[in-house]
Amino acid sequence: MQMLFIYLGILAGVCLEGEIVIIGSAFAAHEGYLNIFLVVMLGIIATITTDWFYFFLGRLKGRKVLEKRPKLRKHSNKINYYVEKYPTLILLSYRFLYGFRIITPLLIGMSRIRFAKFAVFSIFMTTVWVTLMSFVGYFFGNLFNGNMKEFKHIELYVFLSVFSLWLTFILVRILIQKRRAKALAGAYPVDEK
Repeated sequence: MQMLFIYLGILAGVCLEGEIVIIGSAFAAHEGYLNIFLVVMLGIIATITTDWFYFFLGRLKGRKVLEKRPKLRKHSNKINYYVEKYPTLILLSYRFLYGFRIITPLLIGMSRIRFAKFAVFSIFMTTVWVTLMSFVGYFFGNLFNGNMKEFKHIELYVFLSVFSLWLTFILVRILIQKRRAKALAGAYPVDEK
């Protein structure tokens, strides 16, 4: 039962912060704690689900989302230009561009690109991306074991430290976003006339 919760955590974690969770999970798989094939499959499922969620959010409510988020709207014009001018290139590359993995499917959903085309590219590029990230994590596990045998007794502490740093990063990012949202709300007061 404990392993089920770990794998569900991987599924949720990939939706929030993809490569960090995939790399860390693949590292843990190398150490024998997890099954690498389940890590890859869950990574693919979670990433595709996230992409498709943002695609349909863009298709159904994209304009409203951009209206409520001025910072996102500012970046959307440039990305939208590339989505319209080079759709195939964007569909092939956005998965590898850190910082654009959420807004790009949203804007693709708002564009004229059909879902069937987006789905084919999403499945293919997600499979490539998750496999690559898993290989990186597994490689680091191999490197860790090959060159650092003397540190084997502290690997659990290293893993927990990395996990704690990741969790701290996520929480700080959420707090900063809330603070910015609050500041923006104060900067744009609602006129009550």
